[in-house]
Amino acid sequence: MQVLDFELVENDIREALSMPLADAIIYKERIPNDDVRRFKFHDERAFVKFVHTLKRALGFKVAMDSSNYYIVHGEDDYGDVIAMFRGRRFQSTFVELAFEKLGIPLKEYPGEYLLDLLKI
Repeated sequence: MQVLDFELVENDIREALSMPLADAIIYKERIPNDDVRRFKFHDERAFVKFVHTLKRALGFKVAMDSSNYYIVHGEDDYGDVIAMFRGRRFQSTFVELAFEKLGIPLKEYPGEYLLDLLKI
């Protein structure tokens, strides 16, 4: 069982928030859809950095199997945006601590809510 060092997590959060946004967007892929831009991130630090740049953000946590999915509906200079990240245990701890530190509310839902939330 892995024991988390919260001081290391705090340092990781600080590093993620200081990451240039241009570096963060390297770790995302665009999910095609109608009017709302949707992005899936492959790195928890890049995800947190992107979410931190939004004008407003509401987070959702959806637990499925051994993963947690984090979906953020927010707004930037170009309009509505949805960002998603799938995290394992350590990544989930990182994302949740970062959201708490940033004051981003996180609502938790069961797994079947995921597809409806993403409107896929």
